[in-house]
Order: sequence, then C-alpha cells, then structure tokens
Amino acid sequence: MLRAILGLMLLVISGALSTRDAAAQLAITEVLSAPSTSSVDDFWELTNFGTNSIDLTSCWFRDRGGFTSAVNLSNLWAATRADQPIIYPGESIVFTRRVTGVLTTPEDFRHWWGETRLPPDLKIIFYSGFGFSAQGDDEVMLWQVTPERTNLVHRVELVPSLPGRTFTYDPLTGAMDTFSAAAVDVAFVAATTDDVGSPGFTTGPVPLRVVTGPVGAEVDGGAPFTFAVKAYGLSIPQYQWYFNGEPIPDATARTFTLPAVGSADAGQYTVALDNGLERIVTAPATITVNTQPRCVTIVRPPVDLEVTPGQTAFFRVEVRGYPLATFQWQFNGVDIPGATSSTYAVAGADESRIGTYTVHISNPLCSTNASAHLNVVPVPNLCITEAMTNPNNRDALKHDSWWELTNLGTNSVNLRGYRWDDSPPSLDRTVTVTNDIILAPGQSAIFVSSMSPEAFRRWWGEENLPAGLPIISHSGNGLSATLSGDVIYFWNGTATAINDWICYVVFLWLEAGRSLWFDPILAQYGEPSLEGQRGGFAAAEGGDIGSPGWTSNEQRVVRPRVTNIQRNPASVSVTWKTQPGRTYELRRSSTPGGTNWSLVARLSATGTSLSATDPATAGVAQRFYQVILVP
Repeated sequence: MLRAILGLMLLVISGALSTRDAAAQLAITEVLSAPSTSSVDDFWELTNFGTNSIDLTSCWFRDRGGFTSAVNLSNLWAATRADQPIIYPGESIVFTRRVTGVLTTPEDFRHWWGETRLPPDLKIIFYSGFGFSAQGDDEVMLWQVTPERTNLVHRVELVPSLPGRTFTYDPLTGAMDTFSAAAVDVAFVAATTDDVGSPGFTTGPVPLRVVTGPVGAEVDGGAPFTFAVKAYGLSIPQYQWYFNGEPIPDATARTFTLPAVGSADAGQYTVALDNGLERIVTAPATITVNTQPRCVTIVRPPVDLEVTPGQTAFFRVEVRGYPLATFQWQFNGVDIPGATSSTYAVAGADESRIGTYTVHISNPLCSTNASAHLNVVPVPNLCITEAMTNPNNRDALKHDSWWELTNLGTNSVNLRGYRWDDSPPSLDRTVTVTNDIILAPGQSAIFVSSMSPEAFRRWWGEENLPAGLPIISHSGNGLSATLSGDVIYFWNGTATAINDWICYVVFLWLEAGRSLWFDPILAQYGEPSLEGQRGGFAAAEGGDIGSPGWTSNEQRVVRPRVTNIQRNPASVSVTWKTQPGRTYELRRSSTPGGTNWSLVARLSATGTSLSATDPATAGVAQRFYQVILVP
C-alpha cells in the first residue's frame, strides 16, 4: 500500500545532508563578466547553502573548456590567504580576476565595492587567466574531485552581458538568468565604479521543484528510449535513476537512456534529485515492451530544412515496428555510405549539399520511405530593432510585451521555423514561427505576447501601422518588466547551439509606457522611444510611445482615416487623421470605385487632423470621397 501511495506523489525530505558529496550544497551565485571600467575585472561568487562546513581542497574551477585546464581552489586560496580553504554554512566567497597594479589585494576589492557595504568577514580570493566573455559563449564551471570520480557540481552558462551588471540567480527558479539591479533584492552600486552587484550576499537557497518528470511509453523491443527530468532549485541537484526501486549504476545525469529496450527493461523508473539540502523522488514512469510483429510505420517523417553556410542539418525520422526497422539514407537518389540510422547529419553544409534526402525504412514485414529537401541560404541580415516590456495600464487594458524584428538585408526572408527565447536562452523551449511569413527588405514584424493581432492593431491604431504589418502572437515568453532587464535571442530553425543565433539584444528595464529602440552602433542596449523621433508615436489606447513597424520618421506613414463627414445644405465637410508634415488630397467622384476623381483640396498637415469642404454639392443626390496621401 505504501508503495502505491509513493507512486502518486513526490517524496521530499528537507534539511538532511545528502549521502552523496557534500559539495552538492555549493552553488555559483553571481558572475561579473563585463565590468563598467577597465580598472577592475571579472569575479564570481561561491556560496555554501548547506548546514555543514566544506573543505574546498577537492574543488576545481575554470571557464569554458572542460576540466583539463581547471585550477584547484585550495591553490588559489593559498596564494591569497594563510588559513584553511573552508567555506562555512551560509557563507559566500568571492573569486576575482587579478588586474596587475590595480586589483591585486582584498583591500582593492573592498575599495571597489565599498568597505562598509560588504560583509566584514568576506573572503576574497584572486586568480589569473580565465577572463569571462562579455558576449556570452562562455561558462563558469565547478567540479569536485574524489578518488572515485570527478563530479561537475555546478555549471553556469554565460549569456551576453550588460556592462557593469552582474549575473545572479532567479530566486524562484535558481536559473542564472538575472541582471543585478540597484536596490533590488540585495544588489547595490559599487563605491568607486558604476558596477551593480551583491558580492558576499545572496537571496538564499531555492527549494527543489520538479517541473517535468520522466514519462513512460510502450517501446518496440530493441529500440532505444530516453527518460528526462527538468527541475528548478539551488543548490543544483545531483541525479540518481532507479529501476523498480533499485539504483541504476552510473545513471547520474538529468537524462537516462536505454540503448536497446528488452523485456527485462519493462517496469517502473524513477529519479532521485538531491542537492544536500533536499531530496525528491519523482513519480514512477512505466515502460512496456512490444514484441508482437508489427509492420514498420512512420510516426514522424523528416522535414525540409534551410540552413546557413557551415551549419549542420539534422534529418531524423521516427518509426514504430517489430522486428526493428533498418534505414538507408540517400542524397538525390544515391545511397549515402554508412547512413543507416534513423538520423542523418549534414555537417558544414554548403551549396554542394543542396538537394533531396530520402530515407528508406524496412523490416521483415514491409518497407516505406520519406523525403525532405535541404536548402543552404546566406545568413539573413535580421535585427531586433524595438521592444516594449511594460505598457501603460497593462492589466486594465490587457496589453502585453512585444518586440520588433526588421529585415535590413536585400533579400526577402521566410520566417517559418525561426525561433526565439528570452533569458536564460534554451533551444528546448523556444517560441517557433509555424507558418509562412515573408519579410521583405526593410520590412518589420512584431512578436507580441498574449494578444491577438487584431487587439495589437486596436492598441496602436490601424492607421498608424504599416499596411500588412506581420503580427505574430504567442503565449508565454513575456519579456521582463523588472529592473533586472532581459535578453532576446533569435535563431533560425536549424541552429543546434545557443550561440548560433541570428541576432540578439540585451536591455534594461524601462519606464512604463515607452518602448526601447535598438541600433548596433547608436543604441546597442536600447534607447527610450520619443514621439516624433525614429517613427515614434502615441498609441491609440493607453498613450504608450513606440514605433511598431517603423524604424525612422522618413519611413513612417500614417494612413489617412476619415473620422467625420458632415453634409450641409450646399456643401460637404470631410475630416481625417493625418501625419504632421505630410500632404493629402481630398477627391470626389459621382460613382463608387470610379476612375474619374476630381480634386477638391490639397492640404499639408501641421497636426494630426485635417478638414476640407466641397462646396459644389447643391442638387447632387450622392457623391463619393477619398483621401489620398501624396507620395
């Protein structure tokens, strides 16, 4: 009975020290990768969230590159301090990069951040080398080395930085995806520079929480199967997978793969997550094994791919059937030697690899095939040119965050398959464009959270937006409206690495009701939009200031919209919305849709509205009018 109950819930044990390595209680809690001035340098912070002291002699660190060139923390410690390399419960220690002649002693670091602002007993350890990249594509990695194994305790993947702002963790998820903001949580401004961070302070541990547990399935005998678990928490959990309650040797990663499922593998699988503070065991996932003859069928065929030069194109097909299927891939009808699995990778694609890729699939009962096309195109010149995170009265008006993508190239781009994410970036949870959206040269598209295109047009005013403006609505992935800012990353459909983006922007929080415009040279981190500048205007609802669809005043066009028609005994007055500085013509015709339009008035607008009167209406039964924006 107890076994059945545990199978329906998560078992959480808090406060107990893990039987695994005590270093599991350690976490990297802050990183500075882009100081505001060259007089200081990078640092990272190590925190012990546990209730036991930890000897750091067994711990090693480095940036991207793996364990080969890692350095032992006790060696760094010995070069700075004379005591033992111990981190006490609840303590944070700073490891900072030495700057010769500028930042060489703990006193220099205290002067930088302010002696009275730091913990009085803060330990500051120096190292050389391992400079962190401000453009992302870097890591901070911490290992524990024991006689039995080398264990990765925590790995923080760095993303593009804001100058002078440290990375810290989200107190709800533990993800290292937040820029420090002065007076938010425990962050403050340094005493001698504009850097913002919280060296020596944290917001505490983040409770473990399973977001997605392992899922079972029916698997054909001999086929591979992979379990996965996603969890939040800090310190970072260690993993141990179990089969029918027994630990699986060496199954200690976030995923666990059965390379060839057999009848003996049928049963229940769980995973225990343990960070030295808490232990969670997931609900069981059940595997059943099919060994009944079944004709091979395609569950998911390969899809057409479009890559940029040098990218890798991954074709894959998913099938069911028993006995297991065999595979043979072809390129333009010719067998590819060695391409006999369910996947085929075209590495370093160039024009010579453009063509049709076909996979022939068979088992003793039947055979089938499927094809997909590969195209190689130049890297498009797409840029993120605007973002709004905090609209006026967003809750009352049901307005939400949005951002703008502009094609600055000379060729049209189909956005189908392109993906985006905010911080922290993950190719596993991107928002993907699922239909054909052709972005012409100079044209922009809007990505808006939790709003329909029609609602977005009402918000900003149909006449204020470009005709045919693509508006892509999505749920989730709303941009942060907090002081910590956010990042937007944009990939094509075939990118396989986070840093293989087409474009990205990093930005701070902005006052309510104002968007940020971006320019790689003029405004790398964004500048507030102003009415009348760079296409900026006031929204029809809420009065927000932005320029969705426009990147300049010269480009922006307000389509005339008639707001009032008044017929008098001998005249007709027409009023319409205008754009200051533009010229309009009021024309008339005696028939709708006619070709013979007569000019009534030609006027230049100094404000947002114009009126003109047609006096020749006495005795006329009907007349039709149109307002034309003069090019």
